[in-house]
Amino acid sequence: MNTVRLISLALVLVFARGEDEVCTDNNLDFKICKKGNTLTRITHDHRIFSGKFLSLEIERDIIISEDALISLNLQTLTLACDRRGVAPETPLPSVSLSSNLLASLTNLTDLKLENVEIDPIGGLLRLPNSLDHLIVEGCDLSEVPSDTLVTAPKLVDLSLRRNRIQTIKPNAFAGLKHLKKLGLSQNNALEHLEEGCFNGLDKLESLELGENYITLRPGLFKGLNNLKRLYLSKSFNGMGFEPSLLQDVPNLVALYARYNGLSSLQPGMFDALQNLENLFLTGNTLTHIPKGVFNQLKSLKQLNLGNNSIESIEPAAFSGLNLTSLTLSLNSLENIKTGIFNDLNVTNRLSLSDNLISTLDPGAFRNLNTQRLDLAKNRLTEVHADDFLDLNADELNLSENSITTIAPNAFSSTKLNLLELVSNPIKEADKSGWGLSKSAEISME
Repeated sequence: MNTVRLISLALVLVFARGEDEVCTDNNLDFKICKKGNTLTRITHDHRIFSGKFLSLEIERDIIISEDALISLNLQTLTLACDRRGVAPETPLPSVSLSSNLLASLTNLTDLKLENVEIDPIGGLLRLPNSLDHLIVEGCDLSEVPSDTLVTAPKLVDLSLRRNRIQTIKPNAFAGLKHLKKLGLSQNNALEHLEEGCFNGLDKLESLELGENYITLRPGLFKGLNNLKRLYLSKSFNGMGFEPSLLQDVPNLVALYARYNGLSSLQPGMFDALQNLENLFLTGNTLTHIPKGVFNQLKSLKQLNLGNNSIESIEPAAFSGLNLTSLTLSLNSLENIKTGIFNDLNVTNRLSLSDNLISTLDPGAFRNLNTQRLDLAKNRLTEVHADDFLDLNADELNLSENSITTIAPNAFSSTKLNLLELVSNPIKEADKSGWGLSKSAEISME
């Protein structure tokens, strides 16, 4: 088997007065030949390594001649400019090449164009029919290059992140019937997704629209019946997230709707997503969690409601769920009422850290089953005898509160193996007095 190496060739191509071709050998067996600012050919010794993976770092405007890569049997090609430390207003370096140069690379499967401006010579840029992964990121595209994309009908993964696309027109991706992953995030000017813009993407499984300014409209995701992962964080133009959009994507497994200005939850708003396993609503402006929002999501495993402004949770809001993690940290909860966590299983961790919790109703965690309950960084000053009545947890974290006293037998109805009390005023542990088993560990430092 040929050894695979990723070759990175830094091309600092400057204008030369003469017409002589200058060739340079590098220590990775590639020979680079150029005339002035024109890259004339790249060759390699196929006896030494496969030469199938080539990465060219573009630092200045260049021209790549039509035959420059003809002797290479490439599978992966990268043309990229490192923009770290470069002022944003500095123009991208231009790469001028024959419109058919890339199409001539008949074994190419992966192409990455990053932070460069492609200038095709002689007509429309064509891609190789063999291509299945295409990345065009940070290239100042103002629209989806539909006429070029249609020349690569076998694409399964397409990223157009970090461009300047404002509108996606109907049938923009027509012909890409095998596409499974589409990245459109960080097109900060992207506002209009016109009706039918996702036509033909019947096999699409992952869609990234984060960090845009999208105007909502009915049927935005119509036709994406096989979509499994939808990334919508920081996606909308101040109008918030509209749950009715989810009716057209019933097979979602993961939904990321972070930082979208979502201020309220309605019972049943996610009920169309019966296969949903991961739901991230971090960084919105929620203040209340009513019952009936999540209860029908029987496949749900991860639920993240952290970094909102949640002040209250209705009893049984999470009943019937079998989660691996539930995150409610970085909210504004002051009290945990009895019944909030009734009939809830969280196999790994329930986090209530970084709230304002100063009181716990008697039996507030009764019938909760979890590996770890995290109440760190709150405002608890004491632990009463019935605060953790019938808690079924292996670990309890009460670190960084203001706890001065713990009532006798406060943990006698639990089966805790670890109690964390780091950074509290209380300094002396009383394992038996608190009702902990002999094998339980107490951490106070």
